[in-house]
Amino acid sequence: MDKISKEFLELSEKITDVEQEPTITVEGWFGKDKEVTREEYVKLWADNATLYRLIDYSQLEYMQAWAKSIKDDIAELAGYSWDIGYNRKLKREDKNEKSKS
Repeated sequence: MDKISKEFLELSEKITDVEQEPTITVEGWFGKDKEVTREEYVKLWADNATLYRLIDYSQLEYMQAWAKSIKDDIAELAGYSWDIGYNRKLKREDKNEKSKS
């Protein structure tokens, strides 16, 4: 089994072993750390993209569709960003467990 497959299986096992929904730590309002799930992280990014302020009502349908497409892209990008952060968290936890052994 190659290294990538082995690492993927180990990460998959950790994800399925978790009873709670996985979270990552992000900086919240006023610099306080906050634990968020993937769904919460994506929603925060998509909801805070104030694209609808850019819509000109003379081109309402076209611009609304464009803004929705951009929001969908933001949600996809935010999900990818969360995945990277979560994998980084798992690697840190794994490294800490190995150093304790």
